[in-house]
Amino acid sequence: MGCALADLYNGRIVRVANSFIFKEPVFNYTSDFPFVWDEIVLPVKYGSDMQVARDVLQRLVKGVVREYAIYAQKAWEKIIDKYMIEAAKEEPAITITANEN
Repeated sequence: MGCALADLYNGRIVRVANSFIFKEPVFNYTSDFPFVWDEIVLPVKYGSDMQVARDVLQRLVKGVVREYAIYAQKAWEKIIDKYMIEAAKEEPAITITANEN
């Protein structure tokens, strides 16, 4: 079993230039939203207490990103207004996925 955030919203905004409309997307990591969400994959031993693993990871992550959370939320509210998109959860999330290991 492992903890992963695969295929979740990552905060990137894609702008497509007119000359590249049918060629490729253009990713701008410095415009509008100063954060890019990413994932960290951690293996958790089969048979482990998944709730304890989730709780430990959640406390650790919240402690690390605490000072950025309010800033990210305010920045995302501006993105919602500017691009008329749905609200996203700015707080860290723990996702547990079972696999062959």
